[in-house]
Amino acid sequence: MDAYDLTIEDIFEQLKTSREEGLTEEQAQNIRKTTGNNVLPKKKVNFYQKYIKPSFNLMIIILLIAAFIQLYIAYKLGTAVDYVSPIIIFVILGINILIAMIQQRKVEKTLEALEQLTSFKANVLRTGATMEIEPKEIVPGDILVLKQGDFIAADARLFQENDITINESNLTGEPTAVEKIADRIEGSNLPIQDQKNMLFSSTFVTSGNGRAIVTATGTETEIGIISKGIAQKEHREIPLNKAMNKMATNFGLIVLGVIIVIFLYHFFITGIDDYVGEAQWLVSLAVAAIPFNFPIITTIILLNGVLKLGKKQAIVRHLNAIETMGRLNFICSDKTGTLTQNQMTVQKIFIDNKILEITGVGYKNNGDILYNEQKYNVEQDNNLKSLIFNGIVNNNADFREETVSLKKGSTQIIKVLGMPTEGSLLTLGQKAGFDYSKIRSSYDVIRELSFTSERKIMSKIVKNEGNYLCFSKGAPERILKLCDYIFLENNLIPITEELKSDIIQKMEEIAGKGYRTLGFAQKSLSSDITTNIDNLGNEEIENHLVFIGFVAVLDPPRSGVKRAIEICQGAGISTAMITGDHSLTAKSIAKDLNIFKLGDYSGSGNEIKTMTSDKIAQTRVFSRVAPEDKELIVKALQQEGYIVAMTGDGVNDALALENADVGIAMGISGTDVAKNAADLILTDDSFSTIETAIFHGRGLFGNIRSNIVFLLVCLFSELIILSTVALFLNHQIFNPLQLVILYGSIHFFPPFGLMFDKYDERIMKNPPKDAKEPLISKKYMLMMILQIATIVIVIITLWLMIMYDKIPIFDENYIDPRFLNPWSGNENIGYVFERRPEPYSFSGGENIDKLIEWKAQTVCLITLIFSEIWMAFEARSIKVGIFKGPKNIALYILITLVFAILFLITIWDVAQMYLVIITLSWKDWLIAFGASLIVLIVSEIYKKI
Repeated sequence: MDAYDLTIEDIFEQLKTSREEGLTEEQAQNIRKTTGNNVLPKKKVNFYQKYIKPSFNLMIIILLIAAFIQLYIAYKLGTAVDYVSPIIIFVILGINILIAMIQQRKVEKTLEALEQLTSFKANVLRTGATMEIEPKEIVPGDILVLKQGDFIAADARLFQENDITINESNLTGEPTAVEKIADRIEGSNLPIQDQKNMLFSSTFVTSGNGRAIVTATGTETEIGIISKGIAQKEHREIPLNKAMNKMATNFGLIVLGVIIVIFLYHFFITGIDDYVGEAQWLVSLAVAAIPFNFPIITTIILLNGVLKLGKKQAIVRHLNAIETMGRLNFICSDKTGTLTQNQMTVQKIFIDNKILEITGVGYKNNGDILYNEQKYNVEQDNNLKSLIFNGIVNNNADFREETVSLKKGSTQIIKVLGMPTEGSLLTLGQKAGFDYSKIRSSYDVIRELSFTSERKIMSKIVKNEGNYLCFSKGAPERILKLCDYIFLENNLIPITEELKSDIIQKMEEIAGKGYRTLGFAQKSLSSDITTNIDNLGNEEIENHLVFIGFVAVLDPPRSGVKRAIEICQGAGISTAMITGDHSLTAKSIAKDLNIFKLGDYSGSGNEIKTMTSDKIAQTRVFSRVAPEDKELIVKALQQEGYIVAMTGDGVNDALALENADVGIAMGISGTDVAKNAADLILTDDSFSTIETAIFHGRGLFGNIRSNIVFLLVCLFSELIILSTVALFLNHQIFNPLQLVILYGSIHFFPPFGLMFDKYDERIMKNPPKDAKEPLISKKYMLMMILQIATIVIVIITLWLMIMYDKIPIFDENYIDPRFLNPWSGNENIGYVFERRPEPYSFSGGENIDKLIEWKAQTVCLITLIFSEIWMAFEARSIKVGIFKGPKNIALYILITLVFAILFLITIWDVAQMYLVIITLSWKDWLIAFGASLIVLIVSEIYKKI
């Protein structure tokens, strides 16, 4: 049905519901059985798309091709040993993908557990009471109770509204908020833009409030109809992952180039006797040199970061936000709720030229109103009662008690439904001895003039015992401009400019001590005005007011926030406070938190448009800021080269959150719009959690870089060694299965240890990474070049010394005459494995050259693994030495596994036979270990320079 073209009575009749009562729970359940849940269809993702596909990339595909080539060669040769290499490749790839799947599933479970904190809620009228439900439970006929910032989860016809405007950009693409009406609109097949009395699913209330009856849910909504023909968006590739894929691809191309050069050299220069053996070795070289771990490592580290931050009260909506947090150098933070506790409390009242003090903190009504330290008689002060009633009636907040489960039981908390400042006014009424629910019920609200960031005033036209009143509250300086009168000593007198100046001076004195001030005014309305009240503009109503007084509200800083700010400042991150409060209030709190210091700039909202970008970058307190000003601040800071985080909780903060490098929404106080636009959601609304996220961002970046540095040092060293010996010495320094040992041990285990490396606390004492800084900085690049060069020189020198008999064959190196060369299957080596007391004497005909080559392979393999183990520890920092970094138990355990594999292949005769590993003497072990220490010493010296 075209609900916009029906009278509201017809809609209520068709849907069998009541505007006063709404549906009953039984009716709602019966309707849901017919219409189904109010959800949009989701694209089904199978197991392959969800878990396997994200783990695949070009390098893994190349690796799989290499493995299948090795299988084919093994099939043609018909020897069991040739199947070992491809099988190990498949096992390692399977383990990598399995670990990535496990991490992905952990993240899914964490996000599912936290989903309720970030999911949208809906307020509906059921059996005459307003209740909060999940959007999926909404059914046609439900009455939506809407206020500013609410997400609209179904199509509905508006039937009651107070200056309500809707952001329909999700549906129409039009960013400007649309004013809505409750009247019937005639016409057929009107476009969405012309259906001014309709509210549509997936849109947001930007201002005002109202009620609407749901006419369509799920796939029957306008957005649901569109979604049927639109495929689900593909997940954006993480920039960091993209960089890692590119790096791995480029390195893979280098490897392929080296392989082609080696093959052509042997084909045209030295000749190839065994094409199958040559192909097998070249394929093994490709397998050993290709950095297939890169993308998987990045994904696992980032997913691990999501899990860690989830436990630290931060929900990550976009993976790339974690890495960006590590590069932040400017934070723009809201004051209320983020830097402060968001437990607003009225602590002072200025009225009748005197200051009253209010005791008690928070939303509990255990406090009193005092004057000169004596309890004040509220009943005898009509002026004070007017202020309190104004604060109760001209107020859209409410309280709700909730039970919170704790480890040691449960406790009751009072939650404010609405603005915290308005909650403090209700508490003030309770402390004065009034039941705010009864006071509200005695006033009929005729019209509301909503508070906006531009107006900074909220008014309600009310009727009480036949009298019409206008209650107004807002920024004191704005309220005073609209006032012509004031109550002094129970007398109504004209307010002079001198009186206004005195009041503003008193307000600024109080605001200068960190208080937020709120002014109150009212006036009686004549009957001729009220008859035409709906057609009058704000200016025609809010004029000639009577000033009553103002209150001073305090929201104390959160515990731990000052220290978090100091940590960020020590990390080279600038922090600015953004608030709608008076500049004196803002600066006072900023000074307490060490944000605002001597020589810093402060600016107000009306100055931002005229400020230069460099001046904005030097400003630490922005007061009286409108949400649209935040966008200007973000763009100005980015223009100055800053990586900016912006916090927000309101509807109009969405644009600033989207434009910031990292948008941070409040999980408790934030509107649905803000959460939807953010990259990060703080479930505790605290600035301390931002500092934690930065720490994790820097730590994660460090872990990723450690892996890159380690693997690149290993891969480039091995590639240069293998290709140099093959081209210039015409030898294979390692056979194919020995290469499998390299990527099955040292390439595999240490990276997983580095993934979960503890973050060094000192990373928050370093300046932020430059936005243009590559994954590997120049300092790291120089260290890597030095390490690669040292490893190459050490290994090739060691190879030459053994091959040219500078390091002799020891008795322990001789092997059993039954030992057959697995690569030929028939070559008998001819040395003894058993040791004898007398020296061994050659009998002639022994293949001493083959033994020397195998010893060179064995010793160089052991030395290379030792050297690369040191590099796993060295990769953790560019400055900190191997013995000074934080302990990494996981890395120690995984390195121990590498050592276990190393010793196994040198003492187990079966492994020795297939890998062609000879038994080493203690002298060989000492030579290998000592040679590897050269690599460690050179690296440590570089760090000291």
